[in-house]
Amino acid sequence: MNIININDNNFKESNNYKEFMSNNPSHGYLNIRTNLNNLAYPLEGVLIIVSHIIDNQKVIFFEGKTDESGMINNIVLPTPLVDSNDLVVPKCINYDIEAIYLKDNIDTMYNVLMYSDISVNQDINIIDKGAY
Repeated sequence: MNIININDNNFKESNNYKEFMSNNPSHGYLNIRTNLNNLAYPLEGVLIIVSHIIDNQKVIFFEGKTDESGMINNIVLPTPLVDSNDLVVPKCINYDIEAIYLKDNIDTMYNVLMYSDISVNQDINIIDKGAY
């Protein structure tokens, strides 16, 4: 599977990108909070990669590290529009979150559903296996 960054100019000119953005013209906000061993101990420097599979290609929409409070706030991600005629089952899109903590050689995956104009908070718990 190919890995592409959303900012790649060739990808932005592709029909796959244009179709994806046509289907997801709105946006939602993702907030990440990392902690150690289910405690309120924040982890700085956790690499967060947010991606979505488009036509069998892993497209990276965000890549960055958590700050000293263990957080990354307001990651803007494309989402489908809310259909006011169908609010029973609002449209959403699934993104993959990879959390990499190199200090302890930890790589973990999460999935998150994103909705139009909604802020989603995702807690990421890094388990230090040496602590148990």
